[in-house]
Amino acid sequence: MRQHKFLLAILILAACLRFYKLDLFPSGLHNDEASFLYNAQSLSATGRDEDGRVWPLFLNSYIDPKPALYSYLELPFVKILGVNNWSARLPTVILSLLSLYWFYRIILLLTKSQKLALIALFLLTISPWHIVNSRATQEVMMAFTFSLGAIYFLLKNNLCFLPLAFLSMYSYHSAKVFLPLILLALAIYIKKLKTSLKEGSPFGRKNTLSFLILGISLLILLFTKTGSDRFLDIGLQHGDTQLVLDEQIRLATPYTNSFLIRVFHNKIVNYSLALLNKYGQHFTLSFLFLQGGDPLRYQVPFHGLLYLVELPLLLWGIFIGLRNKNYQHLTYLMLFWLLISPLATILTTQEVISTIRSFMMLPPLVFLVSLALSHLSLLVPSPIHRRGIKGKVFLFFICAIYLWCFAYFLHQYFVFAPHYRPWHRNFAEEQMAEKVSALQNNYDKIYISRQSGQPYIYLALRNLITVSELQSSYPLRLQADFCLDKYCLVADQCFMDLSMSQTLFVISDSCKIGNAYQVLDKATFKDGAQGYQLVIPRVH
Repeated sequence: MRQHKFLLAILILAACLRFYKLDLFPSGLHNDEASFLYNAQSLSATGRDEDGRVWPLFLNSYIDPKPALYSYLELPFVKILGVNNWSARLPTVILSLLSLYWFYRIILLLTKSQKLALIALFLLTISPWHIVNSRATQEVMMAFTFSLGAIYFLLKNNLCFLPLAFLSMYSYHSAKVFLPLILLALAIYIKKLKTSLKEGSPFGRKNTLSFLILGISLLILLFTKTGSDRFLDIGLQHGDTQLVLDEQIRLATPYTNSFLIRVFHNKIVNYSLALLNKYGQHFTLSFLFLQGGDPLRYQVPFHGLLYLVELPLLLWGIFIGLRNKNYQHLTYLMLFWLLISPLATILTTQEVISTIRSFMMLPPLVFLVSLALSHLSLLVPSPIHRRGIKGKVFLFFICAIYLWCFAYFLHQYFVFAPHYRPWHRNFAEEQMAEKVSALQNNYDKIYISRQSGQPYIYLALRNLITVSELQSSYPLRLQADFCLDKYCLVADQCFMDLSMSQTLFVISDSCKIGNAYQVLDKATFKDGAQGYQLVIPRVH
C-alpha cells in the first residue's frame, strides 16, 4: 500500500512538471506543432486535411510526410478547448505520463523490486530529456510511449505488444530500426533466463507468428512512399562523405599508386568512419551532460540531457550491474538497448546528433543510474544505514546535489530559455500573424516573406485563410510563390513594390527599406530580436 502511495505521488509530480504553463513554455508553436494543430482543425470541420484528402494516414509537411495520428489525437481537445496551444500539446503530455507508468511496470517486471522501480520512475519523472520532449514533441513521444508499451506487453507475454509496436514504427522513423531489435533481444532474454511472468515461451507458435507479422509490417512501413521518401531526403547519400572521398582520391592520385588509393580511399572505409564518428558523439560528455544536440529548439541553454550528478552514478551503476549476479544479465540487456538506440540517427545527414531520434537512449540510462542509487541506499536499505552519522551526511549530500541540479534545470527551462537565442522556434511567425490580423482589413493585398518554413499555417490558425481556401490551393502551395485569397507568400525576403499602394508587405527584419516605405509594426522574439517588419509604401 505504501508503494502505491509513492507511485501516485511521483505521477502527480510528473503531471505538475508537464502541465505547468504548457501553453507558454516552450514559447511559440514550431512548424510541426502548428501543422498538426491546423490539420486537426481541418479534419474536425471537414473530415479532410489541409490538402483536401479524406482522413489520411500521413500529412504533408515542410520537410517530410508526418503520420496523421497525432492530429487525430488532438481532435477531442480541439472540439472542447478550441484551436490553441493547449490543444496542440495536451496529447503529448498525456502520452508522456503513460510512458512513465509503462516504464515503471517494465522495471518492476524485470527486477521484481518495487523500490528500484520507484527510483527509476522518479528519475525519469525529473529527467530534463523527458520533460522537454513531453511538453512540445509529437511523433517522438508517440513512438517512445508505444515502444515502451510494446516492451511491457511482450514481457507479459501478451499479444497487445504487436499493435503497439506497429503504432510505434508508424509514428516515427527511428522506431523502425530500434524496436524490432530490442523486441527480439527481449524475447531471447526472457527465453534464456526463463523469467516470463506467464506460461509459455516468447518463441511459442503464437509469438513466432507475431514476430513474423511485425517483420512484414516493418517492411511495409519501410517501403511505403512516405518511408522511402524520408530516407532519400535525409539519408547518407545526401551528406558530404562522398565529396570528402572524391577530394581524398584527387589529392592522393599524384603521390601514390592506384592500388593503395583503392585500399585506403573507398566508400567502405569513408562511410564506416563517418558512421562511427556520428555514433560516438551520442556518448560524449557534451551531448549527454553539458549541451545536448539537435534540433536547437529542444536545447535547454547551458544544460545537457542528464544531470551532471548522474555522470558518476551512471558509471557506478554499470559497474555494480556487471558485478552483481542478480542484475548482470539485465545490465547486458540495458547496455544493448543503449547501444542500438542511436543507430537510426547515424544513418541520416540532418540533425545528426539528435536528441529526439536518439530518445530511446533514456530508459537504459535511467535504469543504470537508479541501480547506482539503489546500491547507495537512497531508498533501498543497505549497510550504509548502519554507519551512523557518516551515512546520513552522505545521503544528504547526494540529495542536495540532485536538488540543486533539478532547480537549475527548471530555471534554465522556464526562465532563461525563452529569452536566450529563441530564434529556433516560430514565436515571431505567431506574432506576425497576430499583427497582420489587426491590420488586414486596411489592405487589398498582403505579401509575406517565406523566411522560415511556411508562415501560411499561422495565418490559417487565426482564420485569416479559410479551410476551403487552403484545401483548394493544393498543390499550388508547393510553388515558391503563391497566393491564398489576399495573402501572397513569396520566397524573396525583401519583396516590396512602390506601385502597390494598397498593399502591406511583411518582410525580413534584415531588409533595408529606405525612405520610400513606412514601418507600421514589427514582429519580434522574446529576446527583442526582430523577425518581421510590416511596411507600406509612403503616400506622396
